[in-house]
Amino acid sequence: MFLPRAENPTRQPRLGAHGVRYKLFEEVVAKLLSKKRLKPEFVQIPGPPIPYCNEAEWPFHLLPQEARVMGYGRGQLQGIRAVRKENQIRCLIQCVLAMMNPENHDQEKVEIIDFAGGSGHLAIPLALLLPCQCNVTIVDLKAASLQFVHEKALQFCTDEYTSGECDDITEMFKYPKNKQVTDHDHIKRKCRGIPNLFTFHGSIDSYKESFDIGVSLHACGEASDLVLRACGEEGACIVVAPCCVGKLNEKAHDPYVYHATGENRATITYPQSLAFREILSIDNTDAWNALAKAADYSDWDEMRSVRNASRRTAKALLETDRTLFLQERYHYQTALTRMDPWESSPKHDIILAWPSEKWSPFHGTYAQGIPDSECQADIKSAQQFLLQRSASISDRDGETDLVDWTLQERKLVEQKIRNFI
Repeated sequence: MFLPRAENPTRQPRLGAHGVRYKLFEEVVAKLLSKKRLKPEFVQIPGPPIPYCNEAEWPFHLLPQEARVMGYGRGQLQGIRAVRKENQIRCLIQCVLAMMNPENHDQEKVEIIDFAGGSGHLAIPLALLLPCQCNVTIVDLKAASLQFVHEKALQFCTDEYTSGECDDITEMFKYPKNKQVTDHDHIKRKCRGIPNLFTFHGSIDSYKESFDIGVSLHACGEASDLVLRACGEEGACIVVAPCCVGKLNEKAHDPYVYHATGENRATITYPQSLAFREILSIDNTDAWNALAKAADYSDWDEMRSVRNASRRTAKALLETDRTLFLQERYHYQTALTRMDPWESSPKHDIILAWPSEKWSPFHGTYAQGIPDSECQADIKSAQQFLLQRSASISDRDGETDLVDWTLQERKLVEQKIRNFI
């Protein structure tokens, strides 16, 4: 026997366009967007260095083939997956370079930490592009990934080496068969072949050395927030592209938390910023859970359409909570940008943050970055639909219903209803 869903008698359902009842996450998005200071504001991603502004292959044309994601070697990818991953890496490298002050020629090397950097897809190109300017350290929980980094680095040795050196690397990361998930040796190791590349086997918050820039590409769920905190405590600049925001849902288990602590208990309470907590109480987890679940958006085919704009806006709101948290706790300057092109990944939002006394990634007239009109139009689409604004939005790709239906789909459903009646 099916029982009707219990309704909260104190919660009055809101109706959207055409009298359709809002989903819970849409109610939350509408509530947040009604507060001007919580509305996500996007800026254009910093561009490549001036000499390479018009170079489509930058920075990969400057790297040996073995350092690229695209290829047929061990750990490399082919086809559209490789193109997308290299686009992601390019965008983060652009942001990292924008964080580095080009006028400081006499200072020590910039220390860059690639948190949850895995097998070095981002760290190896960074280290090879900036051999004199920076040291790059990969911090990761997986010994096998770090072992692979050292094996790959051997390919770049300028002197002769023997196959026995790979055996030494295997021995370096050898653990007993009864190894626990939390067994990390917390040792920093230098990679032979790339002198400015290092690895550290341990959790994000176990890395205690000082650093200048923290970067993370798609650290899962709560791990991205641990990166933000690690950078904030160190006073380091931040380049973070979060991932798997659905795991911020209180009911979801985050594999990073388990492998770091051996438990499934979250270590961070959401929302994080005081500004968001004024609207979404930390005691009312249903609203946040609905927002996080909806924000885990991964539809490649509708990336630039107005369909599901509310879900993309839910993701942008989660990132806005993070930027507001950085402003409140660490007094950082922050900016929210997106990978170019958007199709690089459904998880294309990038958080940039830096202490006010440090070099800004944006300069000149637009000290806070150039507003990104396409991103803002996407937010406006959701805002106008959910807040039932009377202003119309121009038809894009033949779609006039801003979230759930294309015009063609709506006509098809209407026809089926008529036939049924």
